[in-house]
Amino acid sequence: MNIVTQCIQERYDLAVDTLKETDLQSKFYIDKNKEGCLKSFGYMLNNYSTDDYRLHLQDDIIFADNLKSYLPKLKAYMQNKEIHLLSIFAPNRKLILQQYKEGKTIVPFPNYLWLQASIFSPRFQSILKKEYNNLNDDTIKDDDVFVAYVLKKYNIKAYVHLPSLVQHNTEIKSSLGHANSKIRESKVFDKNYITNLKK
Repeated sequence: MNIVTQCIQERYDLAVDTLKETDLQSKFYIDKNKEGCLKSFGYMLNNYSTDDYRLHLQDDIIFADNLKSYLPKLKAYMQNKEIHLLSIFAPNRKLILQQYKEGKTIVPFPNYLWLQASIFSPRFQSILKKEYNNLNDDTIKDDDVFVAYVLKKYNIKAYVHLPSLVQHNTEIKSSLGHANSKIRESKVFDKNYITNLKK
């Protein structure tokens, strides 16, 4: 699985250090000119897309322990179930929290709008790339809105992993001007989930 990280210059060193702790190898795209999240996402689609599954990360996350060992299992599951987008960040939504309480692990993710950490299939990367290069809708300004638009256009379901395998690090100021709020943290992040599975 290929790993790519979308970041801004001020957070590059932190993102590199955080990834080192996980033993994950990532390509980085640094938005040095502050062109915005959609343009940097589009650059990454055109330059980092491959015929393998791709874990797309943002630069303000905390990882569950042993994530590297779990990624091949997630890839195999996606291949077997023909899943084209799997978010490993679970936001605070009523349905998602209810499904977590019910003990579900991989569930549909309606109204997808989070790009903290998402795995894209090769097919979905190809579709995203084509749609980005033909995009003429100037109302779409954010990368996650663009992904949601493509999902809807092609009638592709997004899925989410429960518990959350990454946490949104709200100790870092948002580059988009969001309030630095605990509301943006996942309530179902489990740092030890993969470690406990291995026991």
